Amino acid sequence: MSEKWKRDQQHKLLLVVLSCIYIFVVLGFAALSCRIVSSDTKRELGNKAMILAIDIAERLEMNSGEYERLLSLDFNQLLEDPANQDFEKKARAVMKYTDIKYIYLEAPLTNKQLKYQVEADEVSIYGKPQGTPLKVVYVLDAVINDQTRWDDTDGQWYTDKDRYTTMSHKFEAAYESRHPTSFLNADEWGTYITGYAPYFDDEGNYRGLIGVDLFLDAYVVYLQKNLLIIAGFVITLLAIGFFTLFLTIRIKKVEDLVEEKSMLSDIDGLTLLLNRRHFLELMENRWKQSQRDKKPIALLIIDVDYFKEYNDNYGHLAGDEVLRRIARVLKGNVRQSYDFVGRYGGDEFVVLLNNTDSKTAQRVAECLAEKIDLLQIEHQYSPIHNRETVTIGVASMVASPELSLEELFRRADNALYYGKDLGKNQIQVWDESMPDKSPHQLSNITS
Repeated sequence: MSEKWKRDQQHKLLLVVLSCIYIFVVLGFAALSCRIVSSDTKRELGNKAMILAIDIAERLEMNSGEYERLLSLDFNQLLEDPANQDFEKKARAVMKYTDIKYIYLEAPLTNKQLKYQVEADEVSIYGKPQGTPLKVVYVLDAVINDQTRWDDTDGQWYTDKDRYTTMSHKFEAAYESRHPTSFLNADEWGTYITGYAPYFDDEGNYRGLIGVDLFLDAYVVYLQKNLLIIAGFVITLLAIGFFTLFLTIRIKKVEDLVEEKSMLSDIDGLTLLLNRRHFLELMENRWKQSQRDKKPIALLIIDVDYFKEYNDNYGHLAGDEVLRRIARVLKGNVRQSYDFVGRYGGDEFVVLLNNTDSKTAQRVAECLAEKIDLLQIEHQYSPIHNRETVTIGVASMVASPELSLEELFRRADNALYYGKDLGKNQIQVWDESMPDKSPHQLSNITS
């Protein structure tokens, strides 16, 4: 009996130990699962907010004079201004079907532009010590509806000071990076996920960040209410429930990764233009359309002059910024619905113009070169100019069974290299008298 009792006790102890380990593992994975679900949800919402901010930043048109005019208004004048009302009307059309509460253009102020600071009774509101300057202003402001404005101000409406806020570390980092981003944020107006995208006015001046706020209040309440249900469900179903949850999370992460890679695989990471592969895919479609419609398509190949010398002397970070600025000019000065802009590789860009003959393509090239020159990018190491310049090769043709897409590339490339041989900083349109100097083949581009 004593041996049996001993074995029974050992068996019970083993069962208790294994049960404790099992329960601990199940509860640990349950907690981890909740955290992953929360993180994935926030990340997905952040990506959506960031992508929307990028789209708004690319579509918003504003010149320097309009920017300064809006900046001079007080908050209530801004809310009544036609420019802000038009911005809010378009923003509300999007917010109506989403959890977005705010869309705005936020910009830092210079020391001369500062108007307000945190007062003693506002420390808890701003979370900053008394005397902290309000160094950020809402240049444009859109809220989902007027009731939200009343709720935010407890029915008192806004004062001019409400247009300004302190400089947070997250805003400052996003502003300095000039890259789209998203993060969890909180201020006097609530808790939300903010998506940011850099905004440049029509002249290419960096003005601030387009912000899109997704509120998390409902999500947080839902998550808190269901934590016990989730834990009980996982514990009750034991291994089957945990395994199902684990697979669901893994599948969701894989789907997100596939979707993200699918989106990013078409875009050049540095310039946010089409990458070479996707540009070629779209160009092939336009070539077939040209063959059906018997209408010309034009190709511009744009080379940044003496870019190696720029990189060697100003640094690669400065060179990357030059490419980004030129890319924005190219994308902002073609027909968004018809034409495509891509990064060919290195310091070369390509522009495809649909239904465009040689003369029209030349005018477009001249306009792009002029806009790039207006950027006034200093280049003291260029032997031809004290600013950064470009050389553009232009070719246009109507697609036919006798001609190939490679021929269009060859012609534009020949025109480009002919212009480079003549001293760069110019536009050349292909004609039959030009020598064949193109070093590129279409097969090399797609590889």
